[in-house]
Amino acid sequence: MTIQEDVSVFFKDPTIPPTSPGEFSVLYLLRRDISQCITTKQILWPATMAILAGIDLLGKFYAGKDGQGVGQRFTNFVDKYFQPISPDDAQTIYQLRNALLHSFGLYSISGTKEYYFSLILPEAGPLVRQHLENPDMYLISIAGLYDKFETAIRDYKKDVENDPRLQNNFSLMYPYYGAVGIHPIAIR
Repeated sequence: MTIQEDVSVFFKDPTIPPTSPGEFSVLYLLRRDISQCITTKQILWPATMAILAGIDLLGKFYAGKDGQGVGQRFTNFVDKYFQPISPDDAQTIYQLRNALLHSFGLYSISGTKEYYFSLILPEAGPLVRQHLENPDMYLISIAGLYDKFETAIRDYKKDVENDPRLQNNFSLMYPYYGAVGIHPIAIR
């Protein structure tokens, strides 16, 4: 496949119904499930986890590498595509990722800094709000996170289509993280 075909598959519109069995973009599957969780059923916990995993995935493609440096890849992607956002808020979103995807809760620690989180669903307002009475408590707008995630995908796709360096990075990651096969099996 060409880079253009890989990009087309990877960034497939999640509103297009899947045809199963087949090969599916990892990003397509994440976005499809996130959308269903948020817009249809208000199932926020797994939707938030999937958004954060999606940012992690896009950070790998943006950097063109995997392995060491997860936090830097994640925050670099957020710094670039979640504008406007402060470096502190990008780090806070990364700590939310760590809390949900590794601790399965709403607490994270980085060095001597502790982070406590509360997930909220306002339609407007800042993505990250620091609690007025507890500076270690952060209120994270799930609607804001979802909106920034979808906007970041759109903007990153445009950049990949037009930037040879990002195309190269994308090509390095696509064979490993671009698509998965979903096929029925017969169980006896």
